[in-house]
Amino acid sequence: MTDKKENILISGENIAEKIAVLGRIISRDYKDKNLYILSLLRGSFIFTADLVRQINLPVKIGFITTSS
Repeated sequence: MTDKKENILISGENIAEKIAVLGRIISRDYKDKNLYILSLLRGSFIFTADLVRQINLPVKIGFITTSS
């Protein structure tokens, strides 16, 4: 069995750091604006939750689904 750590391209810590940076940028750029985040279910809800936690503004969140 192959060690799965050999296949990691970006660490969890690096992803968390980038999400924090993105949250700060969104907080700055959308200050004094209405912020509505739309997330695609079954693919990005965990990312969306992590991102929203980093945004220091009131946020409304919506979810959509798609089918093929």
